[in-house]
Amino acid sequence: MSSSFLTTEKSSFLFLSFKFEYKENGETHTYPFKTGRRFYIDPTKCGNSARFANHSCEPNMIAKKWMANNRKEGFKAIGFVANKDIRKGAELTINYGMVL
Repeated sequence: MSSSFLTTEKSSFLFLSFKFEYKENGETHTYPFKTGRRFYIDPTKCGNSARFANHSCEPNMIAKKWMANNRKEGFKAIGFVANKDIRKGAELTINYGMVL
């Protein structure tokens, strides 16, 4: 198992700003993560390799909140962390419905 850590913090969006736009465009495949009382991280439109993790009811990764360096107090980022050994070449999965 690699010790790599994927994060969606790099290109995050304020989900509430795009919610209406998604509905207007018929986009239904989004997976926003709530990071606090008002903010969501949503890599639907762009982001790094973490945005390509697929859904599974039995995922091999879990999402964890963490504080991003050099950010305002209280801002959290999301990292995907392996919750079991992952074979080289295996699909990386998370549960999109997971509550943080």
